[in-house]
Amino acid sequence: MINRPVRLQLFFIILLANLFLTSGAYAQTSATPIKYQWQIALSPTSDSDGDGVPDLIDNCPYTYNPAQVDSDGDMVGDACDNCPSVANPGQEDSDSDGIGNVCDNCPSIANPGQEDSDSDGIGNVCDNCPSIANPGQEDSDSDGIGNVCDNCPSKANPGQEDSDSDGIGNACDNCPSIANPGQEDSDSDGIGNACDNCPSIANPGQEDSDSDGIGNACDNCPSIANPGQEDSDSDGTGNVCDNCPTTWNPDQLDTNADGIGDACETNGIQVQSDVNSVHVLYDALSNSVIVSGKNIEKVQVYSCSGKMVFSQTAKSDKLSVHLAGNASGFFIIKITADAKITLKKIFIPGK
Repeated sequence: MINRPVRLQLFFIILLANLFLTSGAYAQTSATPIKYQWQIALSPTSDSDGDGVPDLIDNCPYTYNPAQVDSDGDMVGDACDNCPSVANPGQEDSDSDGIGNVCDNCPSIANPGQEDSDSDGIGNVCDNCPSIANPGQEDSDSDGIGNVCDNCPSKANPGQEDSDSDGIGNACDNCPSIANPGQEDSDSDGIGNACDNCPSIANPGQEDSDSDGIGNACDNCPSIANPGQEDSDSDGTGNVCDNCPTTWNPDQLDTNADGIGDACETNGIQVQSDVNSVHVLYDALSNSVIVSGKNIEKVQVYSCSGKMVFSQTAKSDKLSVHLAGNASGFFIIKITADAKITLKKIFIPGK
């Protein structure tokens, strides 16, 4: 496009040439007059858009604009300027959308409508977060999602996967399977409380030997499944592992290694080794404990708390003890034979 000074110069040159030719100032050497039919391509009177302004000086020769308004002073009239508010005499338009680069809110991708939903000056088609204003287009993890929209701005996750729909992307979520928007992690082990099998003690490996949902670090009986973590005597050892579940004995001391904690064997019972080869068997059909051995003199049955629930005196090599009611749980059988005492632990499953 010819700028205004050049157009004015051409106008006057052509005007003078026309005046010179028509005035006869040009000398003829032939007797026959020469008929000049030279036509100037750029006629000083040509007005393509019919706005009364000759094309040579019209700042928009093909678009009607008699007022010749040029708001940005770039010699291109507003009527045909692709960016009438900002000077751009070259009229660059990289994406060919009719909007000049200097005005285009997305100069690299065609968007003639210039849609900008969040009014941040970045067109929707170029905006890495078109729903939230972010004129700086910050994208810390370079995943194409702006920080203000990214559900995990510190780790690249262009798919923005969020399995539990808690607003925290899987790539950053400390519990991706259970919604926990607050990402609480009391023990700072990287496992959110909502998923942690031991939220009070750090256990990033989440070891759970008995698969009861309670991590070993917190489980009061890590070798036997007990999801309810019942601990009747509150000694820190779950009932299913406790050698004396009704009496507090956190040390689980069992001097004679018979499976019954000393705390359950100190209620007036003197523990001695099994020198008489006494055998104890529970018969579910008769709901009886059958004691067999040599020269049995007395059989006494105690609960783990030390309360005697049965006692019988006899001289026999076999004795049947019938348990009344729905007795169940662990019991201690105290057998006296030949003035020696033997203790046996038995579990009654109940009916």
